[in-house]
Amino acid sequence: MGSKTVLIVEDHPDFREFLAFVLERSGYFVDKARTGLEAIDRARATSPDLILMDFGLPDMIGDKIIMRLKADPSTKKIPVILITGYTDAKVTKLALGAGAAKVMIKPFGLDKLLDAIKHCLSCGPDSDPGVVESGDC
Repeated sequence: MGSKTVLIVEDHPDFREFLAFVLERSGYFVDKARTGLEAIDRARATSPDLILMDFGLPDMIGDKIIMRLKADPSTKKIPVILITGYTDAKVTKLALGAGAAKVMIKPFGLDKLLDAIKHCLSCGPDSDPGVVESGDC
């Protein structure tokens, strides 16, 4: 796997720290952001290999953040896995339409999350995840 960096974007501190713990124990470097604007700034500054992001953040919703990331040449190729508690298919459609590599509905197993991260990292920066109906890189 190498030492890949994952930017975790989550406004709930306990869940953010839990995800960071799990990913660090799995061999990833972790960066963290609490808001959408902070995520965009961190992504531009650090060029993570993948972004793991909650849909509902205090300052903007996930599809808007993804659209801004995908519009920026410095961040457009970073795969984004969106995690959400919303089970409405509209949220998934919005996220995938904005360019998310995958949408995961909470609750999900940690093995599924780690598999999704590994899979999205193996897709390569030139893949076009938006054309895959399932959102599976």
